[in-house]
Amino acid sequence: MRSSGPRITGRQTLAQATFPQFNTGMSNSAIAIRPARATDISVIGEITVRSWQHTFVGLLPHEFLSSLTPAAQQHRHAHAFMRPGVSYHVAADGDEVIGFTSWGPGRDPAFPGMNELYAIYLKPGFERRGIGQRLFDRVIAQIAASGPSALYLTALAMNPNRAFYTRLRGVEVDASDIQLGSSSYPQVAFLWPKPSTGPKAETR
Repeated sequence: MRSSGPRITGRQTLAQATFPQFNTGMSNSAIAIRPARATDISVIGEITVRSWQHTFVGLLPHEFLSSLTPAAQQHRHAHAFMRPGVSYHVAADGDEVIGFTSWGPGRDPAFPGMNELYAIYLKPGFERRGIGQRLFDRVIAQIAASGPSALYLTALAMNPNRAFYTRLRGVEVDASDIQLGSSSYPQVAFLWPKPSTGPKAETR
């Protein structure tokens, strides 16, 4: 998972969905990175919820995690997908989407003029196969193609996957807190002042 994720300022009211178990028995070489389509938004919303509930179990309140729903996240991503300058890519094995990334204009005034990596999320069970690295590389390639520009992301300070961004040569700095449900939580930011693909990090 893995950026600051759903920026939720109020409690969602829809019930937690029940999710199927996903098949994880394919080789990494079969996975393609491609631009996301509008028809991918439904599974992108599902992956967002599954990733948060898997990563932050025991770290964030159960009430908050159980309030996250694919329908609400699908709605959020559908709006973001249409915003100018925002780009989504997915990792797919044939027709099955198993991860995604999104990036675009920065939203945090603390990092003016920088691109923001909004998310790198994978379905639980697909971590540590180099898929996150490949999604990150695609973001960097897009940024390089449009001209030199810096990149940042924000993540919860408690995020157990922070080392992933360090291995990608992200420079960790302080960031403003985020409101999740009824509580505020500290964040950190990772900066890539001059983005490059960096070392291969087979961790996501």
